[in-house]
Formats: sequence, structure tokens, C-alpha cells
Amino acid sequence: MTPGWSPPPPPPPPFGAPPQYGAPEQPPSAAFGTPPQYGAPQYGAPPPGYAPYGAPPQYGAPPQAALQYGAPAVATSSRGAPIGALLALAGGALAVASAWLPWAATGGEPLKPIDILPTFSDLTKDPTNLVNGDYLLAAGIVAAVVGLVVLIKLVPMLRPLLALVAIAAGVLVIGVEISAYNKVTETIKSYPTYSIGYGLYAGIGGGVAAVLGGLAALFRK
Repeated sequence: MTPGWSPPPPPPPPFGAPPQYGAPEQPPSAAFGTPPQYGAPQYGAPPPGYAPYGAPPQYGAPPQAALQYGAPAVATSSRGAPIGALLALAGGALAVASAWLPWAATGGEPLKPIDILPTFSDLTKDPTNLVNGDYLLAAGIVAAVVGLVVLIKLVPMLRPLLALVAIAAGVLVIGVEISAYNKVTETIKSYPTYSIGYGLYAGIGGGVAAVLGGLAALFRK
């Protein structure tokens, strides 16, 4: 007569015994009774310069987030000022040099802003006339000096104000050169032997560089 119940399963092999033939293998980590290991690294080694995971913060040390995200911001801000300052300095120097370059050229001696001031304008009669080499020199010198001051960080708290001054000086240089261009084109109509000198284009380029330099210094972060 067959009993109505099945015999109990055989007891498990003792701990450390070799596996029986046909029994599934168990990974070493799944063995019963193995206590968890504490202090072992679970996520890999920390980056260089960082404390090990779980270590208490050191007194006076900056937070790790500041070390990770603060450095790129400093590097970005250190590039903005020299670019703007160099543009303002170079633009102002080019504007000053353009005063010795011809505004108008003829078959003989070229007409330079530094030589033909009485011909083109007279401050005692019309001080608002921008066709004047004095305005060109003054604006160019101001832009160059501002660019130098910003470059050497002489007064960093006044950088926004100096940037606005450089922009204004560059705009004045462009205004002088455009007014001189219009004057030269009128002269060419009466005297066909005249032609536009390259000093006008050099001065306009200097004014544009000064304006761009002021804007770069003004809006840098």
C-alpha cells in the first residue's frame, strides 16, 4: 500500500561541501550566512582631488560642487576682459594713426586730417562740424587709454563705465570719418582730380573696433 504523503526532501549539504552532481551552482555572494562587507568601495574610485565617498568634510574645505562647477566660470570670465580691452586699445590706436593718413588724394601731396584742419573746419565758427582732425585724435586717444586701463585692470569696479566711454569714443571716430567722407565726395564733384583716401577707411575700422571692444567689456560675465 502506497502512503498518501511523499517523503521529506533530503537535507541541504553542509556549508563548504562540494556541490552534488546535477545540483545548480550558487554564486559565492549568494552563500547563506555570509555577512555584508562594510567600507568596501561600491562606486569606483573618486576623482582626483575629491575625498573618498562617505568621508566627513574637512574643516575649511570648499564643497565639492563648487570645485566642479566653479572653475569653468572663472576661466570664462578671464577671457572676456582682455578681448574687449585689446579691441578698444587697437581701435583707438588705429584711429589716432589715421589722422596722419590721407582723407583725400590728389596728383600731388595727399590731404591728411592733421594738415588740412583749417580747410575742412573751423571750431570758432562751427564747433558741431565733425569734419575735424582734433575730434578724431581726441576720440582715438580716449578709446586707446580706456582699453589700456581695462586691460591692466587698474580700476576693475569702473569697468562698465569705461566700456561705455570706449563705445562713445568709437562712435565719435566713426562720425568724424563719415562726415569727412561726405565732405571729400562733395569736393570730388568740384575737383575731379581728388579721390577718396584710404585714411577714411582706416579710421572707420578703428572706430568699429573700439565700439566692439567696449561692448565686449561691457557685457562680459
